[in-house]
Amino acid sequence: MENSEPSGTDALVLEAADQALDLTGLAPEQSGELRNRLAQTMAAARGRQAELNLSLQGLGAKLDGMTGTVSQGTAAGLDMTVRNVTEDVSGRTEILLGNSARARRGGMFALPSRKLVLAVAAVIALFFAFGAARTLWLASHVPAAVERKARLI
Repeated sequence: MENSEPSGTDALVLEAADQALDLTGLAPEQSGELRNRLAQTMAAARGRQAELNLSLQGLGAKLDGMTGTVSQGTAAGLDMTVRNVTEDVSGRTEILLGNSARARRGGMFALPSRKLVLAVAAVIALFFAFGAARTLWLASHVPAAVERKARLI
């Protein structure tokens, strides 16, 4: 953030956009609030950028290690597939390396979709509900049948 006053006006200069916002008509409190907000936003953006850079460096180191492992396995005559899924601040990253047929085919390993998980959960819930209803029906009808049989004997 840079505060410059070109030709006697109060302006807020936006670094990335190479533009200035003229604050001349604003009250000093409003101008100060905008400056504070810009400073906070820029600090948050720099913090996020640092997080993403660290995440990227860690991913690069992991990829280097996995590549070395696959290279050693290939040199030893092994067929191998190395798969890694990482979820971090930059999102979900899936790495698939190897020299096996599975690795050559490539493709990502899909996790079950939310709809599929909900559908399976609904089927299981229906199964248990049906079982509970059947148990309640048996509990209400079997004692009466046993009682009728007992009277006949």
